Amino acid sequence: MYVYAYGVLKRYGRKAFIPRHELRKVFVMNCHDGYDNAENARQNQKELENLFELSPDLICILEINSAIILKVNPAFKTVLGYEECEFDGRSLFELSHPHDYEKTKAAFTSTLAKGDKLVDFENRCRCKDGAYRWLSWSMNTRRSRGIVFAVARDITDIKKYVAKIERLNSVLSSIRDINQAITQISNLDTLIKRAREILLTTRGYKEVWIELMDVSGEVALKEGGLGPYQPGQAEVAGLLENNKPSVTECSGDDRVWRIMIPFENGGRVGLLGVLSENNVDKGELGLLKEISGDIAFARTKLHIEKELVKNEQFLNEIFESIQDGVSVLDKDLNVVRVNNVMRNWYKNHLPLCGKKCYEVYHGSDIACDPCPSIRCMQSGKTERDVVTGAPGTGQWIELFAYPMKSPETGEITGVVEFVRDITQRRVAYEALRESEEKYRSLIQNSPDGVFIADRDGRIMSANKAICDVLAVSEERLIGTCVTDFIPDGFKEQYYHRLSELLKGKPYTTPIVYELKLENRGRMEVEVRSVPFFHSGKIVGFQGIVRDITEQRWLERQLLQAQKMEAIGMLAGGVAHDFNNILTVILGYTEAVLSSKDADANDFMPITQIHKAAERASELTRQLLLFSRKQEVKLKYIDLNKTIGNLTKMLKRLIGEDVTLDLKLDSDISAVRADEGNIEQALANLCVNARDAMPGGGRIEISTGNVELSESEELPGVEFRLGRFVRLTVSDTGAGISEEDVYKIFEPFYTTKGMEKGTGMGLSVVYGIIKKHDGWINVESRPGHGTKFEIYLPAESQPAETKTHDAASQESLRGRGEKILFIEDEEGIRRFACEALKRSNYIVYPAGNAKEAEDVFYKHRDEIDFIFSDMVLPDGNGLEVVEKLLKTRWGIPVVMCTGYMEEKIQRIAIEEKGFKLLYKPFGFNELLQIIRRNLDELK
Repeated sequence: MYVYAYGVLKRYGRKAFIPRHELRKVFVMNCHDGYDNAENARQNQKELENLFELSPDLICILEINSAIILKVNPAFKTVLGYEECEFDGRSLFELSHPHDYEKTKAAFTSTLAKGDKLVDFENRCRCKDGAYRWLSWSMNTRRSRGIVFAVARDITDIKKYVAKIERLNSVLSSIRDINQAITQISNLDTLIKRAREILLTTRGYKEVWIELMDVSGEVALKEGGLGPYQPGQAEVAGLLENNKPSVTECSGDDRVWRIMIPFENGGRVGLLGVLSENNVDKGELGLLKEISGDIAFARTKLHIEKELVKNEQFLNEIFESIQDGVSVLDKDLNVVRVNNVMRNWYKNHLPLCGKKCYEVYHGSDIACDPCPSIRCMQSGKTERDVVTGAPGTGQWIELFAYPMKSPETGEITGVVEFVRDITQRRVAYEALRESEEKYRSLIQNSPDGVFIADRDGRIMSANKAICDVLAVSEERLIGTCVTDFIPDGFKEQYYHRLSELLKGKPYTTPIVYELKLENRGRMEVEVRSVPFFHSGKIVGFQGIVRDITEQRWLERQLLQAQKMEAIGMLAGGVAHDFNNILTVILGYTEAVLSSKDADANDFMPITQIHKAAERASELTRQLLLFSRKQEVKLKYIDLNKTIGNLTKMLKRLIGEDVTLDLKLDSDISAVRADEGNIEQALANLCVNARDAMPGGGRIEISTGNVELSESEELPGVEFRLGRFVRLTVSDTGAGISEEDVYKIFEPFYTTKGMEKGTGMGLSVVYGIIKKHDGWINVESRPGHGTKFEIYLPAESQPAETKTHDAASQESLRGRGEKILFIEDEEGIRRFACEALKRSNYIVYPAGNAKEAEDVFYKHRDEIDFIFSDMVLPDGNGLEVVEKLLKTRWGIPVVMCTGYMEEKIQRIAIEEKGFKLLYKPFGFNELLQIIRRNLDELK
């Protein structure tokens, strides 16, 4: 190592500048070399000391634990200005700038950790005079000797140079950003605020102040402030007068410089002031002067632009205020500029500028011939002509063409066209004629009938619609009096209205007339009337007639449907209560008849009571079918097969004097229906048709696929779009009057007399079809027969085949099973409990939900079967049973109801595995369903 150090001194000389890497290498070698060879150490010690003394870099030796300075070289003392004795007991940390203290300490700690590896860092060290110098350090450790070697180089001048470059670059960035803002911002206040923000953020001055003066020398705009360093009024005046920058170091806690730059733009414009932490050199001062010049230029530029905009706005307001159309064209007849009048005239062709005048003004591909503007450019004189206006408007205009000439050459550069509308009367006439045509077209094409009558009620004009309504030609209708078509019962009302109309009172509330015309039959019309004026006087009245025959028919259909719905609800409720009574009657009579010989004369009254109850049960079933409360079993069926299977029975029903014709479509779609219900509906319709033909006749049954669309003219409020199967039953009987057609589906309504029918046949048909999501239409006239059309939704599924289950022959008697019987109707509960007890069952009766829960929880482990009504006075039977089964699952359940209120209830019962029994039920039916469910469980 010493040999290498000696070589370094010899190569660079004793006073020469030794490169830093050479010194590092020497001290690294010093760290690694030992003093193994004492002889060599003594020989080279002096050379090492010479290197230490003569190095231009700062070298110091630090105590390894505390960083106390043990020894420094002359360069260290020279740069920092201390005497060697002044380093005694002081650490390197004490010389560091307060802001660099932690960084220096961290570097020293890192040096100790890395051992003989060099650690580089920079910090500021305080000189004896209080100033700070930037030093770049390299350190390594010699643990065997307990010291740290540190070599530093003074980089203060380099730092100052870099800082100067950075300051100048930031000022240049500020100049760039301010110039960009000048090009983008058109408001002086906004621009000054932006310039101040740029100088504060980009350059990083502590404060910026901009003060602008107006032409009188007064302050016009001031942005920012310099606080206590604000110049006085006299100072500001002096700066503006001398037009020279001012740089002042301000006293205070922090060292700051105030720089004031006058705006140079040929007069008293304003000042730019900044507070800087560093003094400025000529370069930065020059750049600040450039910024002040840019701001002054921007002030002048914005002022000029403002004046130009003001003048341009003034001229533009004059141009736009001209009430005639003005259009400026170039030599090629391109539209250069137009005023608002032209834009309004040709608003459908906007934008106008940039297009040929003949394209936008006349809708032509070539120039007009003759064209006053072309003539004007050829002659150099004003030309005038009358031409058409915008295409399709019928406008006529007077056009003046004035030549535009270049002020330098006098060459014609374009034309100014002044356009004046001279067709007000013509346009008004055309508008009136067009209005009359539109009115005439509107009246003639109106779907409502419209007529105009004079003060005497004679028709002066009429449209096609009213001729169609009244079934007369227009020639025959003109001159006819309105009273010729008004029924006698409404004429007095008509004369009263006519007198009011002639007084000027309109009648927008319609009057409904019922007309009976030779060619149209019976029809209903709605009439509204208003006075008809001519030249401000009432000369008659105008009437609007609307045919509402179909509308009124639909209204009656809707009312009938609503009435049928209400009757259905009533019928369902009556049937429910009646079923409870019949259940008691049937149950007791069956129990009595089954206990004795049923043929004995003593029990003949009981037998008759039982038969009467069965007939009443059939009546309630019909009521439930009408009200759509009766449960149906739906499957996919072929209507043709159903009708075929029913043919023999139908022929026996209608008799030999009535012919039955079948017209069945072989390609008919399947329908989802209850086959028994459909058979009953067909039988009822055929029996009803037979009764309408006491002297014989013909019944025709037909089927077919139909697809209803919006174009169909099918009457009926329940008309729906889609695919349907139509089943038609028609007869050649006496027919039905219009008044009776609306009542034939009502329960117990009949035209046959009480001795010939109950009035339930067609009601049941109506209920069945409604239950199958279909509808039924009726067409009938007295003496022309009746036709019933039934529409059922068509299905894509094929029809199902019938299957037959073998009947159970097991004994119905009980084997001591315990039954919880829940029924709120006392008669049913008493009959059922007695019957079950006689059949060897043990019964626990309950009249409501609470009693059922009490009984069940008392005999929970004994109950073998649960029988419950769906409707209980204090709850829902299904919910009660579910609650009971939660504590003991697996008990068979039968639910009982008079009718099923909702289809979803039946589905819920089936999903839970429960059985369903409909009221009224007999003794044997009750025993069968209980025995069957108990045996299935086993």
